[in-house]
Amino acid sequence: MEELKAETLFIWGRQDPHVLFAARETIRARLEAVGANYGWLEVNGQHAFLRDEGPRCMIPPCSPRR
Repeated sequence: MEELKAETLFIWGRQDPHVLFAARETIRARLEAVGANYGWLEVNGQHAFLRDEGPRCMIPPCSPRR
C-alpha cells in the first residue's frame, strides 16, 4: 500500500460474508501504518448492497464486470 498516492474511498457492507470485520480492520490498520489518505464508509448491507450481482443487478449485461 505504500504505492497508494491518490486519496481512496473504501465502501464496505458490514454484513459482507466475503470481507469479514477482521479483514477490514487489517486493511484499515495497514492504511494507517503507511499514512494513506483515505475515506472509509461502512453501510448496513451485504456484499451486493450496490446491486452488482443477482437478478436485480444495475450493471448492464454488456459491461466488462459481468
